[in-house]
Amino acid sequence: MKSSPPRALFTLLIALCLPWAPASQVAAPQAQASSSQTADAYFAKQDWPNAERAYAALVAAEPGNGKAWFRLGLSRQSQGEFKGAVEAYLKAESIGHNPVVMFNLATAYARLGNRKEALEWLEKAAGAGFSQVDQAKNDPDLASLSGDPRFKAALARLIFSNRNDGPPDLDELWRNFNRKLSELFGRRRGGGARRHCALSSRDDCFDHDGGRRRRQVDGRAGAA
Repeated sequence: MKSSPPRALFTLLIALCLPWAPASQVAAPQAQASSSQTADAYFAKQDWPNAERAYAALVAAEPGNGKAWFRLGLSRQSQGEFKGAVEAYLKAESIGHNPVVMFNLATAYARLGNRKEALEWLEKAAGAGFSQVDQAKNDPDLASLSGDPRFKAALARLIFSNRNDGPPDLDELWRNFNRKLSELFGRRRGGGARRHCALSSRDDCFDHDGGRRRRQVDGRAGAA
């Protein structure tokens, strides 16, 4: 009577017969996660040369990783490599259409002396909702554009699109209502400017002679 094979050998044979995924496929996600963490660690420390190398390796493995492309561009721009930064930013923008990437494209093109592209990307960033108004006004990379009317127009668009009026001013709405009634009754009676508190249960009235007070609307400055 033959003895049965050892349990360890039997288990090994079963394992070899099962449809296991290749070891490279199992290890790949783990390796990519490790690469991403390494790149992010260099980026956080502002170790730009090592961050650039790490993100270059990461986008080679993950060409659809928009964040990695953006950080590769930023790592290059921080080292004065503006042409390489533009190439990486364009990849990132094609993936996510992020207004921060558009703004960085404007800064990199400006440093390359390409005013046309810089202004076009700044206008695109404003149209896409870029909110860092103070950064746009004071960024040294955009200094070469400061006297251009299109630059001023883009800044105005940023300020207008990112203003924060807050909740409605109920007092202001009530004064507007009273003003409309004042104008209506004034025209019917042939009268001129007058002070009128129509149907008001409030203490405040609208002074038609003095005109309405205007609230000052400031642009909201953000926070790339």
